[in-house]
Amino acid sequence: MSVGDVVGRFTTYVIDPALLILAAAGFFFFVWGLVVFLMALAQGGDTKDGKQHMLYGVVGMVIMFSVVGIIALINNTFNFGVNVNQSGSASYTPNTDITNINPGVNFFGSNQ
Repeated sequence: MSVGDVVGRFTTYVIDPALLILAAAGFFFFVWGLVVFLMALAQGGDTKDGKQHMLYGVVGMVIMFSVVGIIALINNTFNFGVNVNQSGSASYTPNTDITNINPGVNFFGSNQ
């Protein structure tokens, strides 16, 4: 089993379900806030708790979907080689074509 297989399986069986569960939790938190808001509205009570639950649910969903987008952006920008196919499973293919690696800038002035 190669490292690419391990990374692909970890992504498929751990990361993806965890993100899905957290996004679903945010959605259900939003729905619960909506129910609390409507119940308080119907009874003439305070709707503050319902509004807060809905806000936290929306913020949670935005964060979870942003995490997926940021991971894809970083992967595509730096070409880490993590490829996701149509079925959603990921595989890792390292880039071994790099022959000239720039060591970076020497900020301290020495030639070490």
